[in-house]
Amino acid sequence: MHEAQRAAAEWALARELTAGRRWEWLARFAARRAEHARAATAARHEAAAAARRPSNAY
Repeated sequence: MHEAQRAAAEWALARELTAGRRWEWLARFAARRAEHARAATAARHEAAAAARRPSNAY
């Protein structure tokens, strides 16, 4: 009985650790995606601002 309970507790701990690693990976993935989206948005904003600036080339 105690052996089964100990095995179940170890299994639960292993699942928690695995889930924690999965959430850490997902958080890093989401942070990278957000940074790429911010950079792309900033680049589009800068391109639009540059297009609105008057050109001094005659």
